[in-house]
Amino acid sequence: MEPIDRRDYGRLEADVEHLKSTVDRMENDLRAMRDMMEQGKGSWKTLVAMGGLVSAVSTFVGWLIHGWVPK
Repeated sequence: MEPIDRRDYGRLEADVEHLKSTVDRMENDLRAMRDMMEQGKGSWKTLVAMGGLVSAVSTFVGWLIHGWVPK
């Protein structure tokens, strides 16, 4: 087996460092995406709860108006 040229070894080290930094950036991006999805999950539940509340209030108001307004 022949020895590795120092220049080739240096290029290989630089490539590995570049790959490490790329993986680190990807990990950070994935964490940010996960955090946004978790916030969206909470927002979705809030939106559904507000929709249910608005529906209940509007139904009650319609029931009141229907019962009090003469025909």
